Amino acid sequence: MPWAAFKRCLSLPNITSITFEPRTSYIGIYPFPGHEIGSIPLVLTAFSYNPDIWRILDKDPSQAPLHTDENGSPNMVNLYTTESLSLSPLILRIRETLQSLTLPIEIAPLDRMVLLSWPQLRELSLSGQFPNGVTPSLLRNFVTTLPRLAKLSVQLARKAGATIPLRPQVMPHDAIFSVDSISLRELSIRDQPRYYYNLGFSDVARCWYAPIWSSGEALSVLRRMEMPNLHTLELVYETDNDDDELLRHISSSFPRLTHLELHRYRKDRKQIVPHAHVARMLASAASLRSINLNLDFHDDPKLYCENMAERSRYKRVQDGRGWELASILGACPRLEYVALLTHGLNTSFWLQFHPTRCAERRCTSGPVDSPPLPHYPEIL
Repeated sequence: MPWAAFKRCLSLPNITSITFEPRTSYIGIYPFPGHEIGSIPLVLTAFSYNPDIWRILDKDPSQAPLHTDENGSPNMVNLYTTESLSLSPLILRIRETLQSLTLPIEIAPLDRMVLLSWPQLRELSLSGQFPNGVTPSLLRNFVTTLPRLAKLSVQLARKAGATIPLRPQVMPHDAIFSVDSISLRELSIRDQPRYYYNLGFSDVARCWYAPIWSSGEALSVLRRMEMPNLHTLELVYETDNDDDELLRHISSSFPRLTHLELHRYRKDRKQIVPHAHVARMLASAASLRSINLNLDFHDDPKLYCENMAERSRYKRVQDGRGWELASILGACPRLEYVALLTHGLNTSFWLQFHPTRCAERRCTSGPVDSPPLPHYPEIL
């Protein structure tokens, strides 16, 4: 990336937000711009760099061979370090005006960020693969420095064989979820990459360890967090004996909750999902406007299944379940739709079922849930 071009964008007074497309896989600014950043009158309020998690399947940037700089001289740093050296000066420079920040955890200079004030930051999203040298306590300490935080999304993968304990602890003083959450409006506690990829593809399972909470662990954390203003909740968990109590807590403890997304996985892979029961447990949440459900049905077609007869059969089954769920959850007086996760030919997306009171009974395609997996022969 030419520094002159990026510097020009940063210097324009009417530019307040910069976002890189998700398919961006690498940022390198030569020479590293730290010595020039201080002289630019920056007014950025939002910055987003969120590269595709699947880039690691192609080639792990942390293990990249030597590359050369603009003069052809060997550069001893790996690509993650190059990204960090390129972007860290900018991130630290705009901390006073920044309201929204999205970064890969591999390049975020948390050790320096935690020492500074971030008076305007309201939205924080960290993704990627948890690097060596970064601990959950460091992340917790940084979050506690954000007085105006309203939206927190942490989507971190754990590399297979890593020693860092990413599975959130459920002790009274855990590393992250003991922070003050009174003002929190959006909370995403999710898998990265999606757990259904680990179940469906051996290459993904070999690359990433995918710990997800049990119902009891999720319930313990949510009970401990005081979130009266929460309006969006995303939660991923594996069922245990506390499943009903977790659903009951979600439906009764957040009076302003308008959007709920649940990824509920079966611990017993032979279990038939009681989808109607799950819906009845959630139907008392009067404030809900939209619900996304990944219920891990036993008869879901394989990810990216190309058997059209099988896909046609399941479409009829899914439609029946979708309308049944929409009917039960129609007890939520403000509900606009309930969506079921659908594994298409090359991506997974949400299929939305709108109840009759929304002008007409209809089914529409919603957003994609996660970036499509690269079509590597050894995976597919």
